[in-house]
Amino acid sequence: MKFAILCLTMALAATAFASGSGPFDPMPGDQKARYKFDLTKMYADQAAWAADVAKVKSIADTMATFRGKVLASPADLLAVMDLQRPASDVIVKLCAYGEFRQAVNTDDRGPFDAYERLMADYGARTSFVDAEMKSLTQAQLTQFLSAEPKLVPYRFLLDDAVRMGPHMLGEAQEALLAKLGPDLTSWQVALFQKTFDRTPFTK
Repeated sequence: MKFAILCLTMALAATAFASGSGPFDPMPGDQKARYKFDLTKMYADQAAWAADVAKVKSIADTMATFRGKVLASPADLLAVMDLQRPASDVIVKLCAYGEFRQAVNTDDRGPFDAYERLMADYGARTSFVDAEMKSLTQAQLTQFLSAEPKLVPYRFLLDDAVRMGPHMLGEAQEALLAKLGPDLTSWQVALFQKTFDRTPFTK
């Protein structure tokens, strides 16, 4: 029934369009003027953006103090997870901001390039966490969750760490992959955009 209604609606729309009711306007009225990003709602100025970059670096510094003891106790594991959460939140925001800047102007790659360099550095400096989590077993995780209930909200991530453990590389290899991340995975998108921008399409 729903499919039939959809087909009827499309048929009526096609008929109306073909009847010469005027050219199709995807954004009628003043919608085009309102279709824009207000990126100041994310970062009011360069200083606010730089503060978030500094925050991620500061979290990486703090996380480094847990090297060799991520699984030393439930409290240590909780501390690491509590540090990763705000870092992830800020990193996602910086990524979105960089992508929005590019959406407005494809030549404006500065913030996104900076995000990728930050992500590469953060990933390399905190690669020891994943390396140490490789030894986490389901039995140990169950014990930690019982001893420290504040770990329960992280259960999904911790279960995933146990599942992925056998497939993770050592710290040195994971750090190298993180450092090479921008060079391995981002040039393709940038090349496509540059090629698209420079192609003289037929009018």
